[in-house]
Amino acid sequence: MLINRYQTLVAAQQLLRKAGLNVTRASNTLDRKRAFFFRKNQIDLVIDVGANVGQYARRLRRAGYTGRIISFEPLKPEFTKLFHASKEDPSWDCHNVALGRANTEMVINVSWDSVSSSLLRASEDYVRAIPKGATMSQETVAVRQLDSFKDHLLKSTEVVHLKLDVQGYEMEVLLGAEGFLQRVQSIESEMSLMHLYENQPLVAELVRYLDARGFTLVWLERLFVDPGSGHLWQVDGIFLKR
Repeated sequence: MLINRYQTLVAAQQLLRKAGLNVTRASNTLDRKRAFFFRKNQIDLVIDVGANVGQYARRLRRAGYTGRIISFEPLKPEFTKLFHASKEDPSWDCHNVALGRANTEMVINVSWDSVSSSLLRASEDYVRAIPKGATMSQETVAVRQLDSFKDHLLKSTEVVHLKLDVQGYEMEVLLGAEGFLQRVQSIESEMSLMHLYENQPLVAELVRYLDARGFTLVWLERLFVDPGSGHLWQVDGIFLKR
C-alpha cells in the first residue's frame, strides 16, 4: 500500500513537472518555516518594512499569528489601501514613511508594478526581465531611521521579528537600525544575487553584516528566477539571533 502511494506521488509529480509545475511538502514552504520560528521564538511583534498594501501582514494572520504588527509603507496610494486593510485589526498599526539610515526626504522611483518601487533605480537587466519594474513616476517621501521609533513603539517584553521588503534598500534600513537590532530576535529579508537595483548590496554583503551583529542565516527560499537565463536572481532569507 505504501509503495503504491509512493508510486502514485512520483507519477503525479512527473506529470506536473511536464506542465511546468512543482510540488513540495507544505512543511518546506517559507510560510510554514516562518510560523515555526515564530512559535519557537515566541515572536509577538512583527516590524513589516515595505508593506505595500498589506500582503505580508494578511499572510501572517492567515497562518495564525495573533501578535502585534507595525507596517511601514512610503507610497501614498498603497498606504491608503494598507491603512484600510488594517483598520479592523486592533493589533496592526501603519506608518506612511520609508526607512533608511537618516531622517530626511528622498525621491522614490514608482514602478508600474508598485511592489518593485524603490529608492534605488532599477537595473537594465531587471527591467528587461520584468518590464513592469520600470519607473513610471517619482514621488518625494519621508525617510526615517527605525531607531527613531524604538522608544515609543516597543514594549519592554516584546520579542521582535524584522521583515525587509525594500527592493535593494536593505542595508540602508539596517544602518538606521543599529540600536533597534539589539531588540530583534529574527530577521526576514529579500536578498539579491545580482544587481536588480543600482548600488544595492548582494547576498554575501548582507549575510556578513548581519553575522557580525549576531544573526545566523538559517533558511533560504527561492524568490525570482530570470525567465531568460534560468538563473536565480533573488531569495528570501531568515536570520536568527545567536
